[in-house]
Amino acid sequence: TIGVFLGLAAREALGLRTGALVVCPARARPGWAAQAREYTMQVPFRLLPEGMKDEETWESLASYLDYCSAWGLNPLVIVGAESAADHLDELEAWAKGRIPAASGGYHATPAALVMDEIHEIAGDPKRWSAVAKQDGTIDYALKATARSGQVKRTVAAMLLSRFKCFDVRITTTATPLGEGKPRRMYGPCDVVWPGGFGLGYKAFSMHYCGAVQGDFGMKDTGAAHMDELRARASFFMHEVPYSESHADMPALRTEVVWLSGSDLDRAARDIDRELTSAAQAAAGFTSSDHLLELQRAAAAVKKKSWVLGEVLEGLRGRQDAKIVVFANRHQHVEKWAEEIGAMIAKDSTLSAVRVEWGHGEKPASPD
Repeated sequence: TIGVFLGLAAREALGLRTGALVVCPARARPGWAAQAREYTMQVPFRLLPEGMKDEETWESLASYLDYCSAWGLNPLVIVGAESAADHLDELEAWAKGRIPAASGGYHATPAALVMDEIHEIAGDPKRWSAVAKQDGTIDYALKATARSGQVKRTVAAMLLSRFKCFDVRITTTATPLGEGKPRRMYGPCDVVWPGGFGLGYKAFSMHYCGAVQGDFGMKDTGAAHMDELRARASFFMHEVPYSESHADMPALRTEVVWLSGSDLDRAARDIDRELTSAAQAAAGFTSSDHLLELQRAAAAVKKKSWVLGEVLEGLRGRQDAKIVVFANRHQHVEKWAEEIGAMIAKDSTLSAVRVEWGHGEKPASPD
C-alpha cells in the first residue's frame, strides 16, 4: 500500500495526472482508506454497495469529485471487487470524462488503476461462458453470477482495465498464485497489459500451459515456454523473493495446547442432532465423509470459550496485533464474531480494537 502511494506521489511530483481508482476486496476497503489518510494528503472516497454510505458526507461519486476539484485534491476512489460490477456504469462515466462538474464542464478522468490482491480479483482466466441458442448454434457471453446476473468480479476487473484513460496500471499481491500453474498468470497479466497476451485465454493456455483438448474441455494444468513467459513478464512485474519479504519476520512457532474435558463446552444442539442422524445413516463414502465433517465442527465448537479467552488475552497484551480465528462453519463465523465484539465492548481498554469477519456466503463484514 505504501509503495502505491509513493508511486502516485512521484507522478504528482513530475506534474503527471494522479487521480486513482483502487479496486480491492471489500474487507480491505477500510485499510486502504485509513492508510491514505495517514500517509498522504489525499482524501479517499469509498464507493460502497447500495444501502451503505461512506462515513464522510458525500452522497455520490460526483459530489466527491466536486469536493476534490474545489480543494485542489487528487481523487482517490476505493471500490470493493465484489461490488465493482454494480458500479461499472458510474466508473465508466468517470473514465470517459462524462461526469459534470459543479463549476462547469466535466471532471478529469483517473490516471491510475490499482488492483490489490490481484490473485483474488483476476485469478480466474475464464471470463466467457457458452450459451446455447434456440437455433442450435452456440454464442458466448461474459460470465455472470446466477443470483444477481451481474458479471463476475474477474470480468469486472477485465472491463475496468480496458478503460483507455489509465496511464498506469498497478497490481499487488503478497500471496503465491494458486496451484503454482501458469494458467493463473493470464488474468493478472491481461489486466496490467490488456491484450498483451492475446485476445483470449485459449491461445495463452495452448502456448504457456501446454493445453490439449480433453474429453470435457481443454486440459490446461501443464506448463510450457516458461523462460519466454518469465522474460515477457519481467518488463512489468517485480517479484519479491520469500527470503527478502520475510527477512525481518520472527521465526514461525507452532504451539499445540491439549484441552481436558473440563475445558470444553458442549457442542451446539444443531450439530448434536446432525451427528446422531449421520451416525445412524447407512455406511458409505458420502455418509462417512459427512460424519467426519460434523465431528470436526463439534470439536471446534467445544473449544469456543477457551479460544475466545485466548483472543482477549492476546489483545490485552498488544492491541495492534492481528488475531485470526478460523471456524468450521459459516454460521459459527458470524456468531463467534458477535461474541468477540460483545466481549471487547465490555472492556474499556480495548476500545480501539476492530472485529471483522468473512466467509464464502458473505465476503466481508460491514466496515
